[in-house]
Amino acid sequence: MKTKIRSGIYKITINDKMYVGMTINPFYQRWASHRHCLRKGTHRNIHLQRAYDKFGDIGFEVLEECDEWVGEKEEMWIDKLNTFRGDGYNLTGGGDQPSAEEHASFGKKRPEHSKAMSGAGNGRWVDVTLDEIIEAVLSTGFLQRAQEILPLHRGTVARRIEMAGLVCVYDTPDGLPSSRWAKIIDVKKA
Repeated sequence: MKTKIRSGIYKITINDKMYVGMTINPFYQRWASHRHCLRKGTHRNIHLQRAYDKFGDIGFEVLEECDEWVGEKEEMWIDKLNTFRGDGYNLTGGGDQPSAEEHASFGKKRPEHSKAMSGAGNGRWVDVTLDEIIEAVLSTGFLQRAQEILPLHRGTVARRIEMAGLVCVYDTPDGLPSSRWAKIIDVKKA
C-alpha cells in the first residue's frame, strides 16, 4: 500500500525573491506556520519578515515531495535557485546547517543590499523607534493616521505596539474602541 508523501521541499516567494525550506510535516502545516509568524511580525527570518512587511504579497509552492534525504534536497534547491548568498531570503545553505539564530549573519543586512534595505528612495525601510511610534499615535489619536506620517507599511504600527506588550487606551467610557473613530488618548503596558 502506497502512502501519500506529505513532506519535502517548498519555496516562498515575495516580490520575485525566494526562500526555500523543508518540512517533515504536511505542507499545509508548514505554510500555515510561516503565514502566522509573518502576519504577527515574529518570523525568525528577518529578511523574509521585512519583505512581507513591505510588500505583503506572498506565494507558496511545493518544489518536491520526498520523505528521504530531505536535508540534502533542500541544500540542492537552495543552491539551484541561488537563495542563499544570492538573490534570496535563506539565511543558511539548508540541510543540517546551523539554525537561523546560530548563523553569523542572522538579523544582519548583507552589504550589497544595505542601500536598498535602508529606505533610500522607497520611504519604507527606515528604523522607527517604539517611542516615535507612540508619539505619532498620541499626536494623531489614530493608528491609521500615525501610520500615514511614519515611513511604515500598513499594520506595522499596531503590530509593533502589540509586540511591545502595550495597549491603546481610547477616549470612551471603558477605554476600548467602540467605533473606528474612537480617539486614542494613551498607550500603556497591557
